[in-house]
Amino acid sequence: MMDTVKRLWKSQNMTLIFIEHDIDLVFQTAEIIHVLRYGAVLASGTPDEIKGHPEVIEAYLGKEEDLAVKA
Repeated sequence: MMDTVKRLWKSQNMTLIFIEHDIDLVFQTAEIIHVLRYGAVLASGTPDEIKGHPEVIEAYLGKEEDLAVKA
């Protein structure tokens, strides 16, 4: 389905907004990502910028010391 959406999006020169929790799909599809936390924008940027954004990592994966405690 996303292939069809991408094809239409590109061929019609449209702006497309989609909300998705499948992060792999988001990184494969989006040119710009806006990450929300508690209804506020936490970060905005390209997929590469978001992947490396420390606040996004902390918000969705936890702090490094938190991960060590859970292991």
